[in-house]
Amino acid sequence: MLNLKPEDVTINGVAKIRITGKGNKERVINIPREVMENAINAGLFDRKITARAVEKALKKYAAKAGIKKHVTPHILRHSFGVALAKRNMPINQIQAILGHANLSTTSIYLAIAGNNIEIPQLV
Repeated sequence: MLNLKPEDVTINGVAKIRITGKGNKERVINIPREVMENAINAGLFDRKITARAVEKALKKYAAKAGIKKHVTPHILRHSFGVALAKRNMPINQIQAILGHANLSTTSIYLAIAGNNIEIPQLV
């Protein structure tokens, strides 16, 4: 996301953002059109955002929300994966959303989620 350029965004009924992630994997994320338009109008592409700036903003807003735990973008990613596992989402869908090449990487989220959930089925 730090390297997002205007040509990575397509706006039709929804906004589609093309992102190249870890391992040069390309992902497409759909977000509401209005959210993307507001971000662009607020200056999304006017300046480069650094990883440190994202971390600082996340820390600031976590504190504002009353979250006392250490929060990083990567911790949010893990929390999202665990939340999906706790809601019994099929493991292969979690794998696709998180962009894992190997299902064993995704299975870590099941272990973190604990023994009180049913093991999601492959679809």
